[in-house]
Amino acid sequence: MEQLSLFELQEQRGNQMIRYITESPWKILDCVNWDFTGETTQYLTHTFHSYPARFIPQIPNMFIQLFTQEGDTVLDPFAGCGTTLVEAMLLNRKAIGVDMNPLACLISKTKTTLVRQRDLDRLWAIVVQMQSIFGLREDADVEYLTQIGTFNDTDMKFPKRKISDLFTPDVMAELRTIKEHIEELKDNETLFNLALVALSATIRVVIESERRNGFYPMFRQKVKMMIAVLEELNRRIHQSNVTVL
Repeated sequence: MEQLSLFELQEQRGNQMIRYITESPWKILDCVNWDFTGETTQYLTHTFHSYPARFIPQIPNMFIQLFTQEGDTVLDPFAGCGTTLVEAMLLNRKAIGVDMNPLACLISKTKTTLVRQRDLDRLWAIVVQMQSIFGLREDADVEYLTQIGTFNDTDMKFPKRKISDLFTPDVMAELRTIKEHIEELKDNETLFNLALVALSATIRVVIESERRNGFYPMFRQKVKMMIAVLEELNRRIHQSNVTVL
Protein backbone atom coordinates (compact mmCIF):
# COMPACT_ATOMS: atom_id res chain seq x y z
CA MET A 1 0.00 0.00 0.00
CA GLU A 2 1.38 3.40 -1.00
CA GLN A 3 2.52 5.86 1.67
CA LEU A 4 -0.07 8.66 1.94
CA SER A 5 -0.34 11.98 3.73
CA LEU A 6 -2.07 11.94 7.11
CA PHE A 7 -5.61 12.85 6.07
CA GLU A 8 -5.63 11.34 2.60
CA LEU A 9 -6.66 7.86 1.53
CA GLN A 10 -6.74 6.07 -1.80
CA GLU A 11 -8.74 2.88 -2.06
CA GLN A 12 -9.12 0.47 -4.95
CA ARG A 13 -12.70 -0.70 -5.53
CA GLY A 14 -12.93 -2.91 -8.56
CA ASN A 15 -11.52 -0.98 -11.50
CA GLN A 16 -11.94 2.39 -9.77
CA MET A 17 -9.51 4.27 -7.56
CA ILE A 18 -11.35 6.28 -4.90
CA ARG A 19 -9.55 9.15 -3.18
CA TYR A 20 -10.63 10.64 0.15
CA ILE A 21 -9.37 13.91 1.62
CA THR A 22 -10.83 15.00 4.96
CA GLU A 23 -9.92 17.27 7.84
CA SER A 24 -9.91 14.33 10.26
CA PRO A 25 -8.57 10.76 9.95
CA TRP A 26 -11.54 9.55 12.02
CA LYS A 27 -13.92 10.43 9.18
CA ILE A 28 -11.98 8.22 6.80
CA LEU A 29 -12.62 5.13 8.94
CA ASP A 30 -16.29 5.04 7.92
CA CYS A 31 -15.35 5.29 4.24
CA VAL A 32 -12.92 2.37 4.14
CA ASN A 33 -13.90 -0.93 2.57
CA TRP A 34 -12.40 -3.07 5.32
CA ASP A 35 -12.62 -6.23 3.20
CA PHE A 36 -9.90 -4.77 0.94
CA THR A 37 -11.39 -6.74 -1.92
CA GLY A 38 -8.93 -7.44 -4.71
CA GLU A 39 -5.81 -6.48 -2.74
CA THR A 40 -2.91 -8.88 -2.24
CA THR A 41 -2.72 -9.86 1.42
CA GLN A 42 0.39 -12.05 1.24
CA TYR A 43 3.57 -10.22 0.26
CA LEU A 44 7.18 -9.84 1.37
CA THR A 45 7.85 -11.36 4.81
CA HIS A 46 4.14 -11.85 5.53
CA THR A 47 4.57 -15.08 3.54
CA PHE A 48 7.15 -16.59 5.90
CA HIS A 49 4.91 -18.56 8.25
CA SER A 50 1.21 -19.14 8.74
CA TYR A 51 -0.35 -18.20 12.08
CA PRO A 52 -3.88 -18.58 13.48
CA ALA A 53 -6.31 -15.64 13.65
CA ARG A 54 -3.99 -13.10 12.09
CA PHE A 55 -5.49 -10.14 10.28
CA ILE A 56 -4.64 -8.96 6.79
CA PRO A 57 -1.77 -6.42 6.66
CA GLN A 58 -3.93 -3.72 5.04
CA ILE A 59 -5.76 -3.19 8.36
CA PRO A 60 -2.76 -2.16 10.50
CA ASN A 61 -1.29 -0.38 7.47
CA MET A 62 -4.37 1.82 7.29
CA PHE A 63 -4.31 2.74 10.98
CA ILE A 64 -0.55 3.36 10.98
CA GLN A 65 -0.88 5.74 8.02
CA LEU A 66 -3.84 7.61 9.48
CA PHE A 67 -2.68 8.03 13.08
CA THR A 68 1.14 8.11 12.98
CA GLN A 69 3.90 9.81 11.06
CA GLU A 70 7.27 8.56 9.83
CA GLY A 71 9.63 8.07 12.76
CA ASP A 72 6.85 7.51 15.29
CA THR A 73 6.77 4.35 17.39
CA VAL A 74 3.98 1.80 16.93
CA LEU A 75 3.21 -0.57 19.83
CA ASP A 76 1.46 -3.91 19.34
CA PRO A 77 0.98 -5.49 22.80
CA PHE A 78 -0.38 -8.72 21.26
CA ALA A 79 1.95 -8.93 18.29
CA GLY A 80 1.32 -12.51 17.21
CA CYS A 81 3.32 -13.27 14.07
CA GLY A 82 4.21 -9.60 13.57
CA THR A 83 1.81 -8.36 10.89
CA THR A 84 1.62 -4.89 12.45
CA LEU A 85 5.37 -4.81 13.02
CA VAL A 86 6.11 -5.58 9.38
CA GLU A 87 3.76 -2.84 8.18
CA ALA A 88 5.28 -0.32 10.60
CA MET A 89 8.73 -1.23 9.31
CA LEU A 90 7.63 -0.82 5.67
CA LEU A 91 6.11 2.59 6.51
CA ASN A 92 9.34 3.86 8.13
CA ARG A 93 8.06 3.70 11.70
CA LYS A 94 9.73 2.26 14.77
CA ALA A 95 7.85 -0.65 16.30
CA ILE A 96 7.65 -2.63 19.53
CA GLY A 97 5.84 -5.96 19.64
CA VAL A 98 5.01 -8.02 22.72
CA ASP A 99 3.81 -11.62 22.78
CA MET A 100 4.00 -14.52 25.25
CA ASN A 101 4.19 -17.22 22.53
CA PRO A 102 7.86 -18.07 21.82
CA LEU A 103 7.04 -19.18 18.25
CA ALA A 104 5.20 -15.90 17.58
CA CYS A 105 8.23 -13.94 18.80
CA LEU A 106 10.58 -16.03 16.66
CA ILE A 107 8.46 -15.46 13.55
CA SER A 108 8.10 -11.73 14.27
CA LYS A 109 11.85 -11.27 14.72
CA THR A 110 12.58 -13.11 11.49
CA LYS A 111 10.02 -11.12 9.50
CA THR A 112 11.36 -7.76 10.67
CA THR A 113 15.13 -8.34 10.53
CA LEU A 114 17.15 -7.31 7.50
CA VAL A 115 19.77 -9.88 6.45
CA ARG A 116 22.98 -9.09 4.60
CA GLN A 117 23.50 -10.74 1.21
CA ARG A 118 26.64 -12.58 2.34
CA ASP A 119 24.65 -14.11 5.20
CA LEU A 120 21.87 -15.16 2.84
CA ASP A 121 24.53 -16.79 0.65
CA ARG A 122 25.84 -18.68 3.67
CA LEU A 123 22.36 -19.94 4.53
CA TRP A 124 21.81 -21.16 0.99
CA ALA A 125 25.19 -22.92 1.01
CA ILE A 126 24.16 -24.85 4.12
CA VAL A 127 20.90 -25.89 2.46
CA VAL A 128 22.69 -27.00 -0.72
CA GLN A 129 25.07 -29.15 1.34
CA MET A 130 22.11 -31.38 2.21
CA GLN A 131 21.21 -32.15 -1.41
CA SER A 132 23.61 -35.06 -1.78
CA ILE A 133 22.43 -36.55 1.52
CA PHE A 134 18.82 -36.64 0.35
CA GLY A 135 19.65 -37.43 -3.30
CA LEU A 136 18.03 -34.30 -4.71
CA ARG A 137 19.12 -32.86 -8.04
CA GLU A 138 20.27 -29.25 -7.93
CA ASP A 139 17.44 -28.15 -10.23
CA ALA A 140 14.75 -30.31 -8.63
CA ASP A 141 12.51 -27.55 -7.29
CA VAL A 142 9.09 -28.58 -6.02
CA GLU A 143 5.87 -26.65 -5.72
CA TYR A 144 5.74 -25.10 -2.27
CA LEU A 145 2.20 -25.36 -0.96
CA THR A 146 1.08 -22.05 0.54
CA GLN A 147 -2.12 -20.26 1.40
CA ILE A 148 -2.52 -19.53 -2.30
CA GLY A 149 -3.26 -22.60 -4.37
CA THR A 150 -3.15 -26.23 -3.33
CA PHE A 151 -2.90 -25.76 0.42
CA ASN A 152 -5.11 -23.19 2.09
CA ASP A 153 -4.63 -22.92 5.85
CA THR A 154 -7.10 -20.09 6.35
CA ASP A 155 -10.05 -22.48 6.61
CA MET A 156 -8.34 -25.55 7.96
CA LYS A 157 -10.13 -28.27 9.89
CA PHE A 158 -7.70 -30.40 11.82
CA PRO A 159 -8.34 -34.14 11.47
CA LYS A 160 -8.26 -36.51 14.41
CA ARG A 161 -5.01 -38.42 14.28
CA LYS A 162 -2.07 -39.79 16.23
CA ILE A 163 1.03 -37.67 16.11
CA SER A 164 3.13 -40.86 16.13
CA ASP A 165 1.53 -41.94 12.85
CA LEU A 166 2.82 -38.78 11.18
CA PHE A 167 6.26 -38.50 12.72
CA THR A 168 7.53 -41.95 11.89
CA PRO A 169 11.17 -42.98 12.54
CA ASP A 170 12.04 -42.18 8.89
CA VAL A 171 10.46 -38.74 9.14
CA MET A 172 12.23 -38.04 12.42
CA ALA A 173 15.56 -39.09 10.91
CA GLU A 174 15.04 -36.68 8.00
CA LEU A 175 14.11 -33.81 10.30
CA ARG A 176 17.07 -34.59 12.56
CA THR A 177 19.46 -34.35 9.60
CA ILE A 178 18.03 -30.97 8.59
CA LYS A 179 18.22 -29.73 12.18
CA GLU A 180 21.85 -30.84 12.53
CA HIS A 181 22.80 -28.73 9.52
CA ILE A 182 20.83 -25.78 10.87
CA GLU A 183 22.84 -26.05 14.09
CA GLU A 184 25.90 -24.97 12.07
CA LEU A 185 24.34 -21.49 11.94
CA LYS A 186 24.11 -21.03 15.71
CA ASP A 187 26.94 -18.51 15.69
CA ASN A 188 24.65 -16.19 13.70
CA GLU A 189 21.35 -15.74 15.57
CA THR A 190 19.61 -14.08 12.62
CA LEU A 191 20.40 -16.93 10.21
CA PHE A 192 19.67 -19.60 12.83
CA ASN A 193 16.23 -18.07 13.52
CA LEU A 194 15.54 -17.78 9.80
CA ALA A 195 16.32 -21.45 9.24
CA LEU A 196 14.18 -22.50 12.22
CA VAL A 197 11.19 -20.54 10.91
CA ALA A 198 11.66 -22.11 7.47
CA LEU A 199 11.70 -25.59 9.01
CA SER A 200 8.66 -24.90 11.20
CA ALA A 201 6.69 -23.57 8.23
CA THR A 202 7.70 -26.58 6.14
CA ILE A 203 6.63 -29.09 8.79
CA ARG A 204 3.23 -27.43 9.11
CA VAL A 205 2.60 -27.36 5.37
CA VAL A 206 3.75 -30.94 4.75
CA ILE A 207 1.79 -32.38 7.68
CA GLU A 208 -1.42 -30.43 7.09
CA SER A 209 -1.41 -31.07 3.35
CA GLU A 210 -0.60 -34.74 3.99
CA ARG A 211 2.00 -34.52 1.25
CA ARG A 212 4.51 -37.29 1.80
CA ASN A 213 7.29 -36.66 -0.69
CA GLY A 214 9.90 -35.71 1.88
CA PHE A 215 10.59 -32.67 4.00
CA TYR A 216 13.92 -31.62 2.54
CA PRO A 217 12.68 -30.69 -0.98
CA MET A 218 9.97 -28.51 0.57
CA PHE A 219 12.41 -27.02 3.11
CA ARG A 220 14.87 -26.20 0.34
CA GLN A 221 12.19 -24.45 -1.68
CA LYS A 222 10.91 -22.57 1.37
CA VAL A 223 14.40 -21.23 2.15
CA LYS A 224 14.84 -20.27 -1.50
CA MET A 225 11.60 -18.27 -1.39
CA MET A 226 12.51 -16.58 1.90
CA ILE A 227 15.92 -15.55 0.56
CA ALA A 228 14.28 -14.00 -2.52
CA VAL A 229 11.88 -12.06 -0.26
CA LEU A 230 14.69 -10.76 1.96
CA GLU A 231 16.67 -9.67 -1.10
CA GLU A 232 13.63 -7.72 -2.27
CA LEU A 233 13.22 -6.25 1.23
CA ASN A 234 16.84 -5.08 1.17
CA ARG A 235 16.12 -3.23 -2.07
CA ARG A 236 13.07 -1.51 -0.58
CA ILE A 237 14.24 -0.43 2.86
CA HIS A 238 17.63 0.24 4.42
CA GLN A 239 16.94 -0.15 8.12
CA SER A 240 14.55 -1.84 10.50
CA ASN A 241 13.91 -0.46 13.97
CA VAL A 242 11.71 -3.17 15.44
CA THR A 243 11.92 -4.66 18.94
CA VAL A 244 10.18 -7.93 19.83
CA LEU A 245 9.66 -8.73 23.52
